[in-house]
Amino acid sequence: MPAESIVAAQERTEAAKPTLAESLRGGGRKLVATLGGRIVGYAAYGHASGDAEGERTGELTTLFVAPGSWRRGAGSALVRAVASDLSSEGCEELTVWSFRANERANAFYKRQGFETDGAERHQERYANAPEVRMRRSLGGPPKRRLAPEARLVWGLSGLLSLVPAGIAAGWLASLVDDLDVPGWLPWIAFVLYAALAVAVLPMLRWRRWRWEIRADEVEIQHGSFKVTRTLIPIRRIQHVDTESGVLQQTLALATVTLHTAAGKNEIPQLKEGEATRVRDRIAELTRERDEL
Repeated sequence: MPAESIVAAQERTEAAKPTLAESLRGGGRKLVATLGGRIVGYAAYGHASGDAEGERTGELTTLFVAPGSWRRGAGSALVRAVASDLSSEGCEELTVWSFRANERANAFYKRQGFETDGAERHQERYANAPEVRMRRSLGGPPKRRLAPEARLVWGLSGLLSLVPAGIAAGWLASLVDDLDVPGWLPWIAFVLYAALAVAVLPMLRWRRWRWEIRADEVEIQHGSFKVTRTLIPIRRIQHVDTESGVLQQTLALATVTLHTAAGKNEIPQLKEGEATRVRDRIAELTRERDEL
């Protein structure tokens, strides 16, 4: 059951338990979740502190949902509301610190689109228990790239296309000789095409390709000269799998395929380990229920 409302926290919180009311009386920006007219949780947030890109990075400093209201959508609703508010202010990413040992919370954040970014801290007030920082996109352009080896795969594919192109160039060269036109012109065109197919297009294609997995959607951006961005709602994905062709297996690459009722979409040329993680992550998002 989704949270019935998300409203700005006020000074008066008579409906909340004393401990929750005490938390809400502090300063900073907060949102509360209510179910049946009763406050069941809250989120405190703002721009990331001590971050060189604080103007573009938001931070979820606290997320609390009363245990009796877990698995009813309150936590997810709070995260969505925080993300929406910060996104409207120009933030591109949202971060949160979570205890490494808190498996329940970490699993919940992963389902909301967060991933660990490698940062870690220890604070004396928490007995120096290790905390990890997690990060998610707030809906800006996708940022994740394909493996660099994608350029080689596409370059080799372009190389194979040179066989028919070379035959065509030789045939045209024999024709233009009869028309009193320099026979080297088709070969110049062939060389230009070869450079485009083997070097320029693979590099341009790789530079433009981006992908991102969020809590409720997968976004794909691709194209060489014309860039297309596609959003695939998580709820529309029926199943997801990975596959590798012969050349991909040689380079330890794989393609992740997302199947929906409307067809399929692909995230190609990922490292095998990353492809497996992406497949499992999307599969988890399609089947897991909220924990908070």
